Amino acid sequence: MSMSMTSNTRDFSLDALKAMAICMVVMIHISAPGFVSFGEQWNAALVYDSLSRISVPIFFMVTGSVLLDREHSLKSIFFKVKLVLIPLVAWSVIYLIYNEHVHGQIVKNWALEIVQGPVLHMWFVYALIGAYLFLPLTSRFFRSATRSEKLWVTLLAIVGSSILPFFKDITGQLWLGIDMAYVPIYSAYMLMGAVLYEELNKRDNVVSLGLVGLAAWVVGTLITIFGTYFKSIGDGRYSIVYFNYYAPSVLLAALGAYTFFISVFKRNTVFVSRKIGFLGQQTFGIYMCHMIPLQILGELISRTGGLSPWVWYPLIVMLTIFASLIIVAIIQRIPVIRHICP
Repeated sequence: MSMSMTSNTRDFSLDALKAMAICMVVMIHISAPGFVSFGEQWNAALVYDSLSRISVPIFFMVTGSVLLDREHSLKSIFFKVKLVLIPLVAWSVIYLIYNEHVHGQIVKNWALEIVQGPVLHMWFVYALIGAYLFLPLTSRFFRSATRSEKLWVTLLAIVGSSILPFFKDITGQLWLGIDMAYVPIYSAYMLMGAVLYEELNKRDNVVSLGLVGLAAWVVGTLITIFGTYFKSIGDGRYSIVYFNYYAPSVLLAALGAYTFFISVFKRNTVFVSRKIGFLGQQTFGIYMCHMIPLQILGELISRTGGLSPWVWYPLIVMLTIFASLIIVAIIQRIPVIRHICP
């Protein structure tokens, strides 16, 4: 969801990844109630939610691909922060008003609520601001480190921020006394995205790389689905252990999807730019505004009845994306407020 690519330097395979990821974010938000209810919609919610867990990792990987190989002054970093801070504050206020008047959720101190955050789904923007603030450290490491150093730190980040925390969740025990979590998971995804992007752009065997990526994507997703299913059945209630963004199965699927898209779509930029590129370029605005049309459409469609969740979940996703694009297009044409959907 980074906003740093210009039209002259855009890699439309990254736009394709962002387009897929924003659809997955909407899917997570519409399927979450069906998943936590552990009722009739649970199987559909389980599958769709499992398929969509790679959305946030993909966004951070794309951000790393775009930003880590560049030099960033403090001035440029503060400018990036301002670009997302204005929409964050504006949409937080909008959602606070919406929740108060529609859902009766009254918050007394709006300023404190926004500072401590997040309002609804805005946590990602807070995490993105944190990633921007530490760019002097992360980008300098990436630009100055050797290939072997990058791969070594990436491997340690996977172990410390994914594998060890996951097995602690499963077993309840700390497997290693050494603190390996020096690279937080979202910074780890940024690093993985940048390293993988650099490596993939050196390769010519796009077909084999694409197939490997697709296989990893499928395997990781299946582990998430069946791991969540059996863990939930065993616990007698829904489990999110395999849904965590640091879960190894989610990480594997994200790496696979990323590899597949970069390998395949980078060589087909005409198709991607025409069909998907526009959606990928609007992901930040869609992310900020989509919860309102999603809730309205979800309520309307759920009242009709008769539709299987296997059908109406993706239907709501498509309608929400379309409605959000209209909202973003309108806002971007109004000078006074266009900065809330950059």
